[in-house]
Amino acid sequence: MTICGRFASSIMSRKVSHSARPATPRSPRPICRRLSRSPGPRWKAATITAEYLFSNNGVGNGDGGSIYAALPPEVANWNVVCTPRGGATCPVGLTPSLLRSGQKVAAWPPGTGLTLTATGTAPVAAAGVEPTLIFAASVSSASGAPDPTPANDPPPSAKTVVTTPAVCNSVTHPASLSLGPDAQPVLVSLVSGSGCNWTAQSNDAWLVVTPAGGSGDADLTITPQGNTSPSERTGRVTVNGKTVLVAQAGAPPPPPVLDLCASMYLQREGDQISKWGLMGVTWFTVYADKECTWVTQATVEWISVETGGGGTGVGAVAYMAKPNYGTDVRSGVIAVGIKSFTVKQPGGVVGSNGTSDGGGDSSDSNGGTSGGESG
Repeated sequence: MTICGRFASSIMSRKVSHSARPATPRSPRPICRRLSRSPGPRWKAATITAEYLFSNNGVGNGDGGSIYAALPPEVANWNVVCTPRGGATCPVGLTPSLLRSGQKVAAWPPGTGLTLTATGTAPVAAAGVEPTLIFAASVSSASGAPDPTPANDPPPSAKTVVTTPAVCNSVTHPASLSLGPDAQPVLVSLVSGSGCNWTAQSNDAWLVVTPAGGSGDADLTITPQGNTSPSERTGRVTVNGKTVLVAQAGAPPPPPVLDLCASMYLQREGDQISKWGLMGVTWFTVYADKECTWVTQATVEWISVETGGGGTGVGAVAYMAKPNYGTDVRSGVIAVGIKSFTVKQPGGVVGSNGTSDGGGDSSDSNGGTSGGESG
């Protein structure tokens, strides 16, 4: 869950310029406080409008989170109105004092938000004096879990200086975004002033910004495509020549593949059998996880798997072996999943050409079965 608060202010008159105090690094706060703020349009004394935008940019619910808004006391007649977006619910207390102490949002699903609009009469700028109005906003979660992205925690205050009128100057808040890899839309506040026209366009194919243009203050929606690459990427959205930098994290690595047969083992590692082969089948047990599927295969022609050619979990394998007509000791392997069962057999049985092993050893003609079991 990422909850973001953004602030913008304007005064209903002709805009002149902007002033912002330098950002001061802060430690991460509970929940995302991706706070956007007006750098301070300068105006003659007139009706001032301050707008606070609080958004839950996902993926979890923000139910029970609190919003905080500090309105400058130099304006004595603040009137605050809350407008919910999506399925969010507005808090009950909307007076400046209650908002300063924090108000809970009962329902705050992902992708929804609240807009607080405060209006009042700006103080008069006397000759040689420019009253400075300081605004602040913050959010906190019900769980108090920290925001994993420190870049989402810029300073929560802004200044508005009341002075003489001048020309239009559009400002976006925030000026940069740090997004996750999913295709999750985010809101950007645009302070442009009444009668000031603007256009917005994306410089990258994977970013979409809406609306493409308008007049006065507005909320822009920037929607990235999902990033399937493991690498971070950056893009830009341009609003009246001003750039909003968007950084999108790469896709997380896939979860590790569990080796269900990692704990598999055999009853014994192999058998030493008679040169005469086996007169009957010899068994050994396979021990494996209940979800481990294994296959058995003899790797030499003189060994044959009679039972247990495959299975899942615990099972048994039965095999037979032919006599060794050669003079050398030989060995063969029965592969069982990731394990190997080795069968060793001496040579010396009478061959097809009539030659003898010289010593004869008829006493072990049935020894293969019992020997295989004793392992």
